[in-house]
Amino acid sequence: MKTKNKNTFSAKESKRLKQLLARNATEKPTKAVKSRPQDRSQALAARSRARLLYSRFRAQNEFLYSHSSSEANDFFSEDSFREYHAVYEKIADKWPQKPINHVIQRLATLTSETSGRLVVADIGCGSRAQLRDAFPSHFVHSFDLVADSPHVTKADMCSLPLDADSCDVT
Repeated sequence: MKTKNKNTFSAKESKRLKQLLARNATEKPTKAVKSRPQDRSQALAARSRARLLYSRFRAQNEFLYSHSSSEANDFFSEDSFREYHAVYEKIADKWPQKPINHVIQRLATLTSETSGRLVVADIGCGSRAQLRDAFPSHFVHSFDLVADSPHVTKADMCSLPLDADSCDVT
């Protein structure tokens, strides 16, 4: 008998989540304006739309971490994935420390200890190839489910178009 992992969505839950996200996909936060009472209600509506956007991001993020990349590829449209990355960047801009900066620091330390050009696989790089930009003298493969940049390759994270031992750093 197969037991259900508590961290994954059932097919019915996935379908329901996809319907909710699609129905609310047109909701965009607007800039809040303060002054008259009706402006206050518009500001409240804008904050509510922003919260909805962040809630949708959280649901999408949970889906990504609890499903295979092929399921995520089937679940997300390119537009919803672009929205996911845009919201992620808004959220990450508020963090006092950004994970990508720690990766860049560690990779900089590694490159200073080695001589020669490193080959790096940046898996799940998002909409920007930040490692590639930070290390132009090294060869950086940047992969994500959606390629919004000419420097990002669209790929399933479970079957990358690389040989297993072709990279120095992943």
